[in-house]
Amino acid sequence: CEIRWLSGKVHGAWGPVDLNSSQKSTCSADAVLYVQDGFGGVWEVPPEGSALVAPLRLNQDHFYWWPDGESRESSRPCPAETDALRVERQGRRVTWWCCRTQRPSPGKNREAPLRLDPGEELPIFELPEKAGSALPPLMLSVALWDQRKGGPTWSAAVPAM
Repeated sequence: CEIRWLSGKVHGAWGPVDLNSSQKSTCSADAVLYVQDGFGGVWEVPPEGSALVAPLRLNQDHFYWWPDGESRESSRPCPAETDALRVERQGRRVTWWCCRTQRPSPGKNREAPLRLDPGEELPIFELPEKAGSALPPLMLSVALWDQRKGGPTWSAAVPAM
């Protein structure tokens, strides 16, 4: 297995990119909020909290959410390329940002790979540092061979920690 760090210098920021499509909602300030990810998972957003829902698969052009004990609601339409969602809660206000995980073309990375033997753990304490700011959420995506296209393609990006 080869692991390659996607550096900001060569490829730009790697991680959720805001698609300039935010939505605002309201719900009870002390209820836990649930978001359906479209893959069978449900994400919790605590009161006064935030979450990154990734991967996200839209149901046509929207996602479903609901406060604890209430009925499921549908979001307003999201851009088609939305595959992640940032959620922030402040009191009764909920803000949703439709995002896209940014990945370079498979095989285009010029940095030396970190080679791992089968079953070997990834030493995340050796993550590259970004001077002067925090790293974006650590996301994991795997380059897979797409038999229909006859070339590599990326899997859905998921939070790694």
